[in-house]
Amino acid sequence: SRRSRPPGAIIVGSMASFIAAGFAEEDAAYYRRRIDEAAMARLYLRDQAQREGWLNSERYRQELASLPDVESQLRSEMDDDTFARYLYATGQPNTVSIRRVLAGSAAEAAGVRVGDVLVRYDGERLYDTQTVRRATRTGQAGESVGVEVLRNGRTIQLALPRGPIGVSMSSESIPPG
Repeated sequence: SRRSRPPGAIIVGSMASFIAAGFAEEDAAYYRRRIDEAAMARLYLRDQAQREGWLNSERYRQELASLPDVESQLRSEMDDDTFARYLYATGQPNTVSIRRVLAGSAAEAAGVRVGDVLVRYDGERLYDTQTVRRATRTGQAGESVGVEVLRNGRTIQLALPRGPIGVSMSSESIPPG
C-alpha cells in the first residue's frame, strides 16, 4: 500500500463528503460501498479472532494484513486528481505544503518558497510528506529531478538534486479545485 495506515485502520468518508469533493452520487455510492465492504471484512475477522482467542496474536496481525487493501485497489482505478478528491473526501492528506525553506538548502537554490505546494517529484504525484521523503531517497543521490510546485494558483517547474530538499513541510487535506 502507498499509505502508511496501520493494518485494519478504517477509512472514513460519508456520501456527503464524497459529493462535496465533486463526485457524482453513483460514484460516491460505489466508493462508500467498497470502503464499507472492507470495514465489514475487518470486523468479521476481529470478531472471529476474539471468539477463538487469537485477537492479539501474530495470526491476527497476519490475517488482517492479508485482507485486500481497498484504498490501493481504488487508487488503481483513479487518475491523480480523482485520487486527491478521494483523499479529501475520506479526511486524509491530499497535498504537501512548504512551511519553511532552510537557508543554504537545495530548495532555496531552486527557488522553492514558503507556501508552495509540492505537486510532483520526479513525475510522481505527492499527497503526503512520507511520499516526498521516500521519493527523495530513491534513484541516484544528486541527480537532477523535476519538481512541480503550485504557487499562488500557478504551476511552476523547478529542478532539485535528488536527496534532502531542505524544507519543513506538512501534509494537509484541502478542498479539491
